[in-house]
Amino acid sequence: ATTALGNNTIAFGGDSGSTTAKKLSTANGIKFNIKGDTGTNALITTSATGDDVTITPTDKLTNAVTAAEKSADKDLSNLSAAGNTHIQDLAKSAASWNVQTNGKDTTAVVGGDTVNFINGDNIAITNTGHAITIGTAKNVSFDKVTVGGMTLDKNGILSGISSITGSGTGAPTMTFNSQNGNTPANVSINSNLDMGGHRITGVGPAEKPTDAVNKQQVDQALRGLAGLADNAARQYASKAGANAAALAALKPIQYDPLEPTQIMAGVGNYKSQTAVALGMAHYTNENTMFNIGVSLDSHDNMVNAGVTHKFGYSPEKKAIPDRYKGGPISSIYVMQDEMQALLAKDQEKDAVISKQASEIDTLRQQNEDMQRKIDMILAKLQ
Repeated sequence: ATTALGNNTIAFGGDSGSTTAKKLSTANGIKFNIKGDTGTNALITTSATGDDVTITPTDKLTNAVTAAEKSADKDLSNLSAAGNTHIQDLAKSAASWNVQTNGKDTTAVVGGDTVNFINGDNIAITNTGHAITIGTAKNVSFDKVTVGGMTLDKNGILSGISSITGSGTGAPTMTFNSQNGNTPANVSINSNLDMGGHRITGVGPAEKPTDAVNKQQVDQALRGLAGLADNAARQYASKAGANAAALAALKPIQYDPLEPTQIMAGVGNYKSQTAVALGMAHYTNENTMFNIGVSLDSHDNMVNAGVTHKFGYSPEKKAIPDRYKGGPISSIYVMQDEMQALLAKDQEKDAVISKQASEIDTLRQQNEDMQRKIDMILAKLQ
């Protein structure tokens, strides 16, 4: 291994050319000479002592640097183009600074460079002279905005809101209530809701007494009410028809002055409904009658009352004897009385006639007896 290491070579290179390579195993060690220029144009000299090699500028180089430093301190107008460029580069380098965003992507900015500030999303950058203003754009657009516990995303979905209160004194508040046990999530408003004539759509069927109903439920309820009303109307119409038929069955009979009051009963049926009726009629005379009636079905009743009066005038009626002007029925009783009176007179006449007949028979018998006696006397006289 030592032999292999000793076979390695070492050499020094310069801006031009290089030294002869020497093996590390060279006897008496390895030696390289570091030499400076010689002559009047030499700028550096070298010297070696012990382990140190010293490179020293010559007087020419020292004087040139001193003269250059003095000239630079006094006037830079005599610089060459290369000197100007070098000084400019030094100035730029001294004025350089770095730009970094978000802790990364560092970019160096040297003197003379222009840094351009570009508007970002929803950010407006303006400058007035050396004053730079970074503000929010008048019209902003975000994919997502979070304020406290509230979030608004790019799809227009707003979440994390517990309530919204309008501006002004007494403004209403809309509260978003989360689910609590068996109570579902809901939205409550502590004021009246005015839709301005617009519809509320998507209302589910009501379940509780205080729930809002939708049109479908209202239509169903109206149809149900219409059906109930129709059935009720039909039923009431049937009952009314039955009651009317029962009342119509109350028929008073002709007037009888000896029996002026009548009791009437009737029954009526209409479309499976049945009703009964009771009534009373009373004649104050043959021309006037008062009547009242009442009907009753399974639940309801119907009542009627009336008065009937007949009148008229004609020469024939005026010519009727006063005793017959009470009416035909009354006249019958008058005529009955008259007939009874006539019958009584006839009976009296019959008694007289019978008596007279008996007397005539007696006289005839007496005449016959007298005739026999006369005949006997005449016979004797002859």
